[in-house]
Amino acid sequence: MKAALTLRDQVDRLLGKYIALDQTADDLIDAYVSDVALKCPGIPPGVVRQCEFEIHARGYSRSLALERLRQKLESA
Repeated sequence: MKAALTLRDQVDRLLGKYIALDQTADDLIDAYVSDVALKCPGIPPGVVRQCEFEIHARGYSRSLALERLRQKLESA
């Protein structure tokens, strides 16, 4: 019979999932920023990322940034 997961085990498992999702979100946003940056020669990708996402996320929230990405992709 399997032992029930401890609270610490549950936190560790959830944290691992969050880290993986966080990285995937960054990868998607970076891919979009790379595409936009190609259309904006001379503007560093970091500036494009800030203008496209961070000013809309009030601080920086990946979930808000992903919502913004979805909006931009829907309107493209």
